[in-house]
Order: sequence, then C-alpha cells, then structure tokens
Amino acid sequence: LTVNNVEVFETIPQNFDVKSSEPLMKGDVVSGRAHWFLGNLGPGETKVIRVSGTSAALGVLEFCCTDVAYKLPLNICKTTNVVQPELMLTKQTPPDVMICDTIPIKIVVTNTGTGTARNVKIKEPLPPGMKSLRGEEYVEYDVGSLQSNESREVVFNVKADRTGTFDNSATVIADDGLSANSNTTTTVVSQPVLSITKTGPAIRYIGRNITYKIVVTNEGNGPASDTVVDDTIPANTSMVNASDGGTVTGKGVLWHLGTLQPRESR
Repeated sequence: LTVNNVEVFETIPQNFDVKSSEPLMKGDVVSGRAHWFLGNLGPGETKVIRVSGTSAALGVLEFCCTDVAYKLPLNICKTTNVVQPELMLTKQTPPDVMICDTIPIKIVVTNTGTGTARNVKIKEPLPPGMKSLRGEEYVEYDVGSLQSNESREVVFNVKADRTGTFDNSATVIADDGLSANSNTTTTVVSQPVLSITKTGPAIRYIGRNITYKIVVTNEGNGPASDTVVDDTIPANTSMVNASDGGTVTGKGVLWHLGTLQPRESR
C-alpha cells in the first residue's frame, strides 16, 4: 500500500548546527525539532534524509526521530561521537658530546586527544653541520595511526662535522591539519686539540746532566681523556730521572697524564 503525506520529525542536539539537508527541511529548527515533508511512499519504497552540520563541542550527539506522520511507539535514535585527536611531541638529545661521537636523538609522539590521529609523520630538518649516519640533512619517519593516548617512539643517530652548539626541534603532522612542535634541544659538540713543546740546553758538557722540559697543552674546547706522552731520549745518553711519575721504557720515558681539561697544561 502507498503511504500518503509522510512527515518526519527529528530531535536535533543542542550543540549541533544544521548547515544543509536533503530534502530541504520544512522551515527552520524550532525548539530543537526539525521537520521534513516527504510526500507519498509507495510499497517497498525508501526515502533518505541527509543532514549536514557542525558540532560546537566534543562528546556524543544523539539524533532521535520522534515522529513519522504519527506518533511512533518507540523513538528511533542514532548516536554520533564527536572526537578531536591532538598530538604532543617530545625530543631528547645528550647535552654534551665529542666531535667523534655518534649523537642519539629520541623523539616520542603521543595522541593526547580523543579519536584516532591518522597518517602521522615526524619531520626534523637537521641544523647545518649535522647529518644522519646516511648523510641526510632532513629526517622523516612515517608513524602511521595513533589511537587516543597511544605513543610511538623514534630513535635515530646523527654526527656533527664541526664543533659548536646545535639547537634544533622536530615537527609532527597528521591528517585533518593536525600538527605539533617539539621542545628545542641543545647539544654542545667539543673537540680536544693537543700541542706539545720540548725545550733543553743547546750545549752541555760531557758527563753532566741534561734537563729537558716537556709541556703538553689541550688547546681545544673538549677534555682530552687518557693522555699519554712518550719521549725518546737521545742516543749516547742514559736516563737519570723523570718528574710527574714518568716511567722508563727502554730508550724512552712514558707519562700517563689522564684527562686534560680545555686550556689545561702539564
């Protein structure tokens, strides 16, 4: 049988702003109720009402069809969950390294919002003078999707080709315009530079002691660890003594100086 003069009444949630509908509503939303006139419905015929709008708040929106031409015994309801994923990015690097050291970089991205963040990508342009172990100046990682409260950790290594202070931060992006910046990390790259001088008399009488003075200086900006001085004594001489714990090794003297700090001399 054909049903004539079909009308549909729908309860619109308070936080939902109707932008358009197909077919058009009969008038505006009044007291939270929308009204459509569908006309006649033949046997087995279906008519679809499509409503588009925006939500003013997070949470679950409930849309209830309360009337179709006459009072229904039960309401027909459909729920929509409004979510908002949000990204947070943290970054860690060592504060001090030597020029020859590998520098580990650890980045953690977290979805602190509700809903799924999709197509998440971490991007980091490395500062001048720093490259990945593959020689890249720009590093990018595809994280994929992050559920609410899910975190993903990325660790990679870089090296510096000069000394100095390196400040840098990373960025994360995702679908629907999501983005976040990390904290800025600072890594100081240092390098020890050793110099050595040796002085002694130009002329000495046979049979008398000859005294040599050796000075080692760290002229760099990083500590020189496990510093060793190895001095060979001249031919036709014999060792008498050595200061500062020097030990005789055949035809030479060996000093283990330990660590020389920047601008330190021994």
